[in-house]
Amino acid sequence: YCHCKDNNVPTMRDLLAYIVQNILVDREKDLCVFMQEENVRPGILVLINDTDWELEGELNYKLNNDDLISFTSTLHGG
Repeated sequence: YCHCKDNNVPTMRDLLAYIVQNILVDREKDLCVFMQEENVRPGILVLINDTDWELEGELNYKLNNDDLISFTSTLHGG
């Protein structure tokens, strides 16, 4: 459940803020792995309904009730 400013339709920006504030367990440790400034870190693939979020407007994408949002790390340890 994502709240946004001014009762507007929530965007991906609002969702990321919600995740940072309410879902990350250890914000100090996990924030630098997930976020870089106000955006998702390079190396994390963000999909909106199985489509790269870059094609959907990234942070400005307006969320719909039935959207499926996924975050997948493309970085692998050796």
